[in-house]
Amino acid sequence: MKLIREYLETVNILAQMEEEDFENEDLVLVFNQAAARIRFIAQEIEYEQPELKDKFKELLFIDSITIRIWVAHHILEVMTYDDNIRALALKELAASKRDSEPSYALGNKIWLENWLKKYPDDAMLLM
Repeated sequence: MKLIREYLETVNILAQMEEEDFENEDLVLVFNQAAARIRFIAQEIEYEQPELKDKFKELLFIDSITIRIWVAHHILEVMTYDDNIRALALKELAASKRDSEPSYALGNKIWLENWLKKYPDDAMLLM
């Protein structure tokens, strides 16, 4: 549970970043380090503590859209889940195109388009 708690705390650091913060080199470094840390935590859960995977996937249902988006990315990019969970992650990212801030929405839209080009079979999971 400690890893899940750290994941949530670190995502909250990311959630505090405003668009104008990306003009500040020091804040961008903090953002990048936090993003790398949560990716590492997801990998650690996948490979070192798989007993936490059920708790991790529950984060797809938390109120915070920021948490849901990061969790969705990690479920797809660095973890192994069944198609039902992967479909939920893909649908979360598809929905984020309209539900999140414009810059994040655009980033997720482009990410999803690229993902579906690389993994065309995943398009079936969005139906």
